[in-house]
Amino acid sequence: DTDPSTVETDPIPVGEGPFGISVTPDGGFAYVTNYYENTVSVIDTAINKVIDTDPSTVETDPIPVGEGPSGISVTPDGGFAYVTNYYENTVSVIDTFNNKLIDTDPSTVEIDPITVGNEPAGISMTPDGAYAYVSNSGDDVTGDSTGNGTVSVIRTCDNTVVDTIQVGKQPYGGIAVSPDGMFVYVGNFKDGTVSVIGF
Repeated sequence: DTDPSTVETDPIPVGEGPFGISVTPDGGFAYVTNYYENTVSVIDTAINKVIDTDPSTVETDPIPVGEGPSGISVTPDGGFAYVTNYYENTVSVIDTFNNKLIDTDPSTVEIDPITVGNEPAGISMTPDGAYAYVSNSGDDVTGDSTGNGTVSVIRTCDNTVVDTIQVGKQPYGGIAVSPDGMFVYVGNFKDGTVSVIGF
C-alpha cells in the first residue's frame, strides 16, 4: 500500500499509458515510460512517490522524451537510462544524476537522441553496460512486406549504432541479454519464435 492514509491498497500514479519500467541497480529509483504522454516518470522507491525532475516549476514534472516511449533500460552502473521512442525511431538517453536528457550529437543545436530502426520497442543492456540492444519491430529488411524486424546495437561509450541484425517478424518488445553477455534473446511477436544472437 503506497498510501496508508486511505482504506484502499493504492498503486503509484504516474503518466498516461505506463509501459516499460527499469530499476536502478541500487534499487533506489524506478524509471517508467509513459507511452501516451511522451515522458518518463521517476519513482523514489524508498517512499514510493514520483519525484519532481524540474524543481523550477510548480508541478511534479516527469522527463520529456520522444514520441511513444516504450522500452527502458538502466545501465549497470546506474548512470544512464536508455528509452526507445516507438514513433520517432530513436532512443533517448537520460542522465540519472540530474534526470536530464543528454545530447548524443553535439554538432547540432538540439538535444539529439540516437537514431535506430523503425518502431523500436524493447531494449536490453549487456552486463558490462558497453552495448544496448534495441528491437526494431517495424523494420522490413527483406523489402517484401514480410515484417522481418531488426536489432540495433548501440555502443554506449559514444552512443553510436555499430550494427544492425536481422531477426524474426515484429519483435515488439521482449529482448534480453544473458548474464554472461554472450547471447541476446529476441521475441518475435508475429511468427511465434525467439531469435538468438550469439558472438
